[in-house]
Amino acid sequence: MNLADFFNSGDIVTWMVLSLSLLVMLYAMSLMNRAIRLLQYQVSVIENDLKLMGEELKMIANRDRPDLANVRSQGTEL
Repeated sequence: MNLADFFNSGDIVTWMVLSLSLLVMLYAMSLMNRAIRLLQYQVSVIENDLKLMGEELKMIANRDRPDLANVRSQGTEL
């Protein structure tokens, strides 16, 4: 039996097996798509958190560093 006879025979069991296997593959693809979207969302949340942490670190670094105008005025008073 060659492949053309296999598809042309019209056996209901053959078509049921093929259709069920296609449905299973489509379901697996939809699950993978959902997982990929969830991962993309988690990565975007992590990126936003990193951006906020970077801005907070810049604010902390600028707060602890003395202003240049104050440093120069103190240096000339000595």
